[in-house]
Amino acid sequence: MGTSRAIGALLCVACVVIAALYIYFPFVVGYGTAPLWLVLPVIIGIFILAGLGFWLGWIMFSTKEVSPPPPAPSVVESESEREPESEKKE
Repeated sequence: MGTSRAIGALLCVACVVIAALYIYFPFVVGYGTAPLWLVLPVIIGIFILAGLGFWLGWIMFSTKEVSPPPPAPSVVESESEREPESEKKE
């Protein structure tokens, strides 16, 4: 696995963890004294950013890596295979 695929998988996992923590803390632990109308847009924004991060990580993870093309065969002419200069002019 290439480094970009590993980073993509790590980004997917990190975004899922972040989204899970933003579900757990405000609703299970409590969001303190802030009203829900103030907390809810922030949570929605975090979910949107986590979704975009997950999508980017998935693209990085699922894209096939391009292997370098095989080297071109080298053609080297030897002195015996070359036409003499006098034959080229005719």
